[in-house]
Amino acid sequence: MKCTVSTAIVFVFLSLIYGSAFAGNTQGLKYFNPSLYIAFRMLFGCVICVIILLFRLTLNPKEYMQVVQAHFRSGFINIIWVIIGGLLFHGVPQCIIAFAQKWVNSASVQLAQPISTCAGAISAHFFIPEERFTITKFISLVFALLGVALPAIPQFRRSGDGDQGAGGMAIGFVLLIVGTMCFGFAGTIMKLKTPNVDITVATMIQTAASAVICFIVSLAWDQPELIKKQCSLAPPIAWIWPVIVGILGTGVAGHGFTYLVQNLGATGASFITIGQVTVGVILGVAALGDWNGYLWWEILISVFGLLCLVASIAVEFALPMALTRKFTNSSDKDTKNTSTKASVEENEREMELEDMPNSLKSNDEKIIHRIEGYDDKEPAKIEEL
Repeated sequence: MKCTVSTAIVFVFLSLIYGSAFAGNTQGLKYFNPSLYIAFRMLFGCVICVIILLFRLTLNPKEYMQVVQAHFRSGFINIIWVIIGGLLFHGVPQCIIAFAQKWVNSASVQLAQPISTCAGAISAHFFIPEERFTITKFISLVFALLGVALPAIPQFRRSGDGDQGAGGMAIGFVLLIVGTMCFGFAGTIMKLKTPNVDITVATMIQTAASAVICFIVSLAWDQPELIKKQCSLAPPIAWIWPVIVGILGTGVAGHGFTYLVQNLGATGASFITIGQVTVGVILGVAALGDWNGYLWWEILISVFGLLCLVASIAVEFALPMALTRKFTNSSDKDTKNTSTKASVEENEREMELEDMPNSLKSNDEKIIHRIEGYDDKEPAKIEEL
């Protein structure tokens, strides 16, 4: 796992997109049922992927067409793995989390996202040899879990204030945990089964499959009559949210996540949740009033939870980089000291030879010459010495 300028830019971009997407979901769910809203989001995400694919074909029609065709000629099982990874990252968890937002607010959704990192790290440990579980990962995940648990305390304290009650709040958090775990498993499957896939082709297939599944779920859950009613009564502003979130939070962001999986690994890519938490909480508090009515100590532990999440990503990325730099500098220093010591000894030897009488120096040089000319096949030279 190596962090470069390009991966850092993509990481920050995805944090902003995903962090804003959940606030957009909250607005879109005012007009559509969760399953229908997510189905439209997947549909518009697939549309933007098709547009990107056509654009890349116009730039390099011959070579890129060969790349596209290779994906569909490589075998049916490879397409299945691409679809499974896409369903676990796009359709399935998005539907589950959308249902969960009936009982939990957007800040809680954001703060639960690091659970996906735990699921990704554990699954990657068993299936991806180069992503073994380490002490730094353990410490990082402990911080992440603290960041999830602490801000949930005010939520449960207020569970009786609404119509959903404590039972509804518990259902919401269970759905939230299951949905976020799917994100972590998705990264592991993508890295393990489809590590070299083209990001545009893969994202197009994934969003298309997710759209089909989500529309099937919507037809079964909402019934055609309700779907028709919601679509006909939805004002123009209602369609803005699935379009924007679908294009940016599904299609474009899907490209970015696949890129991070290929370059940072499954565990590294899942750490975008920390960045999106920061953005999501700020938007939830500033725009949606998620912390309205909180007591001072509830705000304090929520902020402390957010700091734990920041510490989580610092331990995962900054600490290993710092240790690597330290050991590299130490190794270079030891090599330099060894070289300097050898050079000093050589200079001292030359000075000793210069200070010797000519007769001794000549004899000493002959001895050195004899030793340097020693051959295993002529041991008599050693006896002469």
